[in-house]
Amino acid sequence: MLGAIRTLIVDDSSTLRAMLDLVISNHKDFRPPEHAADALQAIKILDERLFDLVLLDINMPGMDGLQLLDHIVANSLSRVLIVSSCSVRGSEIRIDALKRGAIACFDKANCVREADRFVELIRHIVAQNCEPSLWPESLNLAIGQIAVDVTPIPELDRPVSPEAVKEDSKAQGRVEPPTDAVVGDGE
Repeated sequence: MLGAIRTLIVDDSSTLRAMLDLVISNHKDFRPPEHAADALQAIKILDERLFDLVLLDINMPGMDGLQLLDHIVANSLSRVLIVSSCSVRGSEIRIDALKRGAIACFDKANCVREADRFVELIRHIVAQNCEPSLWPESLNLAIGQIAVDVTPIPELDRPVSPEAVKEDSKAQGRVEPPTDAVVGDGE
C-alpha cells in the first residue's frame, strides 16, 4: 500500500534528487517522490498532479527557485519547503523565501546526515497543514525563527497557541518535532 505523503523534489542536481528520494522512500508513510530537474518541468508536473509538499532548491538554471516559489504560491499549487544551502539561518535568501510563502527552510547539506529530522519536519508540515498566512507579523525572520507561533487545528478552524497544540498532540500520542527541526537550520 502506498503512503499518504506526496512530495515533489525540484532540484537541478540529479545527485541531490536521488539522495532526497532515498531519504524519503525509506518511510512507509511517504509515496515515492516525483522529481523535476528544473522549474518548467515542475510547473508541468504541478499542473497535472497534487502534492502535499514541494521540496525546492533555490539555485537552478533558467527560472530559479524563488521565481518558482512565487508561481506555486500565487496559484495555490502546494506548500513549499526550501531545501537549499543558500537558505541557512539569517541569510537574505532565507528571509526572502519565507516572506514569499515558503513554509520552512532546510540546509540541503544536512538532509542525509539529519535525515530523521528532515523527515519529521516534512511530516510536521503536512500533519499540521502549516500555512504562512497564519504566522504573526512579528515573526523574527532575521534570525530564522520560523517555529510557527500559532497552529491551525482543523476541528476548530482557527489558530491556537502552541501549548494547546502540544497538549493535544500528547493526548493523541503524536510526537512534536523539536523546535529547531522546524527552523531547519542544520546547526
